[in-house]
Amino acid sequence: MYWVYFVMARTDASGSHRCIDKTPVKKPRPFPSHHSNSRLHTHTHKMTAPNPSNGQPVNVLFVCLGNICRSPMAEGVFRNIAANHPLINNIDSAGTGAYHAGEPSDSRTMSTLRRHNIRNYHHLARKVTLEDFLNFDYLFAMDEYNLEDLLELRASVLSSSSQSAGRAARGKGTRAATTASIAASVEAGAKVAEVRLFGDYGPGGTLHERVGGGEVVQDPYYGGANGFEEVYQQVVRFSTNFLQYLEKKNQN
Repeated sequence: MYWVYFVMARTDASGSHRCIDKTPVKKPRPFPSHHSNSRLHTHTHKMTAPNPSNGQPVNVLFVCLGNICRSPMAEGVFRNIAANHPLINNIDSAGTGAYHAGEPSDSRTMSTLRRHNIRNYHHLARKVTLEDFLNFDYLFAMDEYNLEDLLELRASVLSSSSQSAGRAARGKGTRAATTASIAASVEAGAKVAEVRLFGDYGPGGTLHERVGGGEVVQDPYYGGANGFEEVYQQVVRFSTNFLQYLEKKNQN
């Protein structure tokens, strides 16, 4: 018996093409073509816009590839841990790709949350947008590839200028209006979200000195229930670490 595989190209959030492996086992899960050893490195990017402190609540967005496994797990856990926390405002999650947009979270994500008594969480996948970089204070990537995509998107937001805003304003349609609005906001001094690996936050609220130098949350999609449990345990730790980081930051 022979299996036949078809490979398709799709465009991800950064505009580059990704290869999607059509496997016969389960609903096809896209696998980025840039997942190569050449990309396995930590980043030296410096966040150019300091984020809220002094007791101001922050907005947090968790990001993975498809927004059905890791990032909704992180969102559900963080909502539970940070409920009523004075330093947290809005919490959401998204994916760098739109492969599962409009779909609910993976059933294994939801069953893992329920097993840990997190039952009041509902989610539909969506793709990260440029507006997210202005609406949220922190964007947390699950792995180094999500991080790379988010840093590229962040750079495109930062490169906006009043000149590009003028060109976009002369354009037509919703996309042109959105581009103009983002560019104008950046020109007016709007803070652009800090992008980090969620695992960059360590015990006691420590922060890894390099962007992306921390612990990675591996995609459990093709594995079993144990992989989802591991993701759960990781994001519980990271959630506690990040809250401790915020609390320490606001004490200074």
